Parts: sequence; structure tokens; C-alpha cells
Amino acid sequence: MIRVAIGTASVLGLTNIKMSAYPTTAHLMTPGKCKFSCKFCTQSNSSTADDKLLSRISWPEHESEKVLTALQNKQDRFQRVCLQVVHSNGPEDFLRYVKEIRKRCDIPLSVDLKADDMATIRRTFEAGADVVGLPIDAANKEVFAEVKEGSFLEQLDLIKKAASEFEGKISTHLIIGLGETEKDAVELMNKMHEDGVVLALFAFTPIKGTALENKKRPSIEHYRRIQAARFLIYNDFAPNFKFDEKERIAGFGISSDELSNRLKPSAFQTTGCLGCNRPFYNESPGKVLYNYPYVPSQEEFNTAFSASVIGLVEDDG
Repeated sequence: MIRVAIGTASVLGLTNIKMSAYPTTAHLMTPGKCKFSCKFCTQSNSSTADDKLLSRISWPEHESEKVLTALQNKQDRFQRVCLQVVHSNGPEDFLRYVKEIRKRCDIPLSVDLKADDMATIRRTFEAGADVVGLPIDAANKEVFAEVKEGSFLEQLDLIKKAASEFEGKISTHLIIGLGETEKDAVELMNKMHEDGVVLALFAFTPIKGTALENKKRPSIEHYRRIQAARFLIYNDFAPNFKFDEKERIAGFGISSDELSNRLKPSAFQTTGCLGCNRPFYNESPGKVLYNYPYVPSQEEFNTAFSASVIGLVEDDG
């Protein structure tokens, strides 16, 4: 058996749901309950959430052969396959899925996992992955210690080593709204960019049954400022960030007009591996979109941009 994100399952013909935005990546997930206890995750061993969920998306189980055959026949509908690894067993368990997917599909394959060493990362690439995701999730060591297991500094070191050995093929996730400051997020994004790591932004989403079910989501203004910062950093604009007394972004060292000219609608799109749009992973259809699963219209860009500059000080550069 293998789990399939509901939007992916619909594209594959395994179910039928109405969608306002179709996934551009086929999202699959290994079965079983995770042995780790990340407080924000529905798959955590401490979670009582519906085990079909990852964030707010349903991932029902289907027979592996049926899924892989459908994926092989409809791979032209996707730009990428992404396998989310639930760590219920050792590496051999998820590596067999990686090998089978690669055997059936020619499109790029990303594998997101919690690796403890370089050997596991190397084996994942050898099995057929094009990109390996090593989530950091938290922007500083204090938040990391609060919501995850392990060491923040050791995880950063592993990501750096992997990015050095597999240039351009390592990604990570940063969840905004876990308790970090905007300065924390900016510093981490700068480090990841300098190390050659692709960084995907997620908005914290409280899910009933997780340890953080009562924690509030980040404000849209907070998230928009981080999105703008990420776009500038990853496009080598090297902004001169200014922060207020609460370590919120107070300015980018340029005027709002110049900031608007430098940003593109894609600044507010889903970020991460090429070809991944994750429709409604952090939000419900009809609600405010933290991550647009398509290129925002000019009107949508203007609204998102306006939120990103709330609280900023004007700067003549």
C-alpha cells in the first residue's frame, strides 16, 4: 500500500474530486505511523489526528501497483513526483518505493526524509532520487527544541554537508509561525541560499489532534514579508534588511516602489522544488492563499504586496 494526496489521486483517476487548481507534482507518502514526534505533524507518534492527513490534505491509502501503474501512464500530467517518507521502519522500507517509482517514471523525483547520516542520503540518490529534502522546519534552535526531536545545529550541519556533496540537489522546509522571529527566518534563508539549498516556505497550519492544535496561524502580513524576503534573497538582490524591536522586518533598504519593481508575482507562489505547487496545503479553497498554486494575477499580486509592506519604513535606498 501507498498513500496518495487526494489531488494527485484525482489526476491519476483513483478518485474524483472537484479542484480549482491541479497539482503539478504527484505527491505520494509511505504508509505507517512515524516513530518521531514533531508537534506540528499529523503523522507524529504523539498525534491523535486522522492518520490519513498530512497538514490539512487527505492522503488515503491505495494499492501500490495500482498507483504506480496509473502514475506511469499519466506521468505527462505532472512535472515531478515527490515521495514523503513516514519513518515507521528503516531505510530499506522507503528505498524500495524510490526504486519502484524510478523504474516506472522518467520525470524528476524528490524524496523528503529525516536522514541521520550521509550514508542514507547517498543511498537515496543511488536508488533514483533527483532531489533529497532534509527538513529543518524551525528557524532557530529554541523553536526546534520545542517542536522537534534531535539537534538543530546537527541538522544544519548535515544539510550543509549534503548540499556540498550533491550540489543543487538538496532542499529543506521552513515552517513560518512556530514561534520564530522574522529576523530568525531571514538569517536561516540567507544561510540556506549561501549553502546552495533550495528552501520551501510553509505556513504553520494547526490541525486537531496534534500537540499544536491550539496554536494560531501566522498573520498573513508576517508571512508575506517572509515570502518577499525569500524572493529577494534567492534572486541575489541582497537587501539591506532592517528590523524593529520585535525583530520584524521594518525595511528592505529600498523604497516601496523599488521593492514592488523587484518583486514578481512568483514571490507569493508556492516555493520549493521545481514543478511543485502543493494546492491548498496550508489553506482551504476560497480562503486567503498563503501560497498561490499558480502565478498570481496582477490584482492578487497587488494585494499580497500590500500585505508585505504593512509596517515597513520608507527608505530611499
